[in-house]
Amino acid sequence: MGTDRYVYPFHWILSDRSGQTLVIEPTGGPLTAQLNPAGVLTNTPVLATHLQNLNDFLAVDAPDFSPATVAAARSYLASDQPLPSGPVPTNRFIHMAIQRWGNPPAATTGAAITHLFQWLAEVQLPYQPERRHDRNHNYTHYRGICDLDVQSYLFIPRTTGRLQQITLTPEMATGRHFPHAFPAN
Repeated sequence: MGTDRYVYPFHWILSDRSGQTLVIEPTGGPLTAQLNPAGVLTNTPVLATHLQNLNDFLAVDAPDFSPATVAAARSYLASDQPLPSGPVPTNRFIHMAIQRWGNPPAATTGAAITHLFQWLAEVQLPYQPERRHDRNHNYTHYRGICDLDVQSYLFIPRTTGRLQQITLTPEMATGRHFPHAFPAN
């Protein structure tokens, strides 16, 4: 076994076309959805801690995400200082939040997809074959983006490294009352 003795629980992020984002986190009690104003998520710690850590990193004197956080993210990127990196989820959260809020919105969907996959590549955790049997080998299994305008999921699995896409069609949703695994090609 590896030296890491923890199994990290999954956290889920949900967004709609309006841009409203929610998270569902396993916190020991019933699963509940909560607003996520940052629109960024990594596993562990809980969102409130991530938001506080982001503001601490950006020297914003508040625990919650706010317009001051956005302004600080823009200033930070403009300063050309390096973004946090490495395997620590907090660093990955801060990295992605600063990228998301510090950069202007992309001009096109294609540009947005390119930027998002570049940013996700910057925080991906490498797979280490020698640790494949370790119970707690924490690595990036895939990078994915939801395009809510066309109801597509674009993803790059670790196993192929190739961009793939699944588009939700009305036929796929008709009569579905149970999970279904769609082919990845």
